[in-house]
Amino acid sequence: MWLPGHLALSALVILPFIELVASKRIVNLFQALAFLFFFSIFPDFLHIGELRILTHSFLGLSISVVVIILLIWKLSGIDRFLVSIAIIASGLHLIGDLLFGHCYLLFPFTMDYFSFNNFNTLLDMRTELLLFILMLPFLILVLKKAKSQTGSINFSPKQRYVALVILLLFMLMNIIQMIVFFRMNVQHDPTLTSISLLFTYPVILFFSALIAIRIRRKAFWEDTPKL
Repeated sequence: MWLPGHLALSALVILPFIELVASKRIVNLFQALAFLFFFSIFPDFLHIGELRILTHSFLGLSISVVVIILLIWKLSGIDRFLVSIAIIASGLHLIGDLLFGHCYLLFPFTMDYFSFNNFNTLLDMRTELLLFILMLPFLILVLKKAKSQTGSINFSPKQRYVALVILLLFMLMNIIQMIVFFRMNVQHDPTLTSISLLFTYPVILFFSALIAIRIRRKAFWEDTPKL
């Protein structure tokens, strides 16, 4: 599954969860969205040769997520809500690749892989487009609520900078995958489906930039001395 499908699958599950938690206590929605975006594609940061097997297995992904969560906790602190987003989003990534691709779920106990459908097929791309279209209204609603949020001042600048860094990493991955997708599916043999899915990348980049700007703006003002 490509990045748009992974993000959409995670968002459709997690955005209602974010809304539910945010209605009961103060939640930095921009921070939550940064964690959602990053961890929805986190396993693909090691999508290099045999390293992919590590992050596309239960044990390997669990260890990787724990290491990243501990690192974030050491740098800025992290609450259970964000930990839950990280675990759910990264786990849904495996489900996405299980649906369209393959996962070495039981590695290192066996090198057998599991798969329901082939990756990068017409069915795959159309499914990802559908998931993305279904996700957009929910994402826009959460962004509108986040824009009017006033309780986010309770979060430290360090937490905002961590959120900004992981979001920038997501944006970098988005650009890299967009280039790879273009070369594989659009450059030589474009179809309406592949072109449509290609356009989801700049849309995702746009929303990511909006979130990043909001996080950076708040972090800047929180660090600025009061006159």
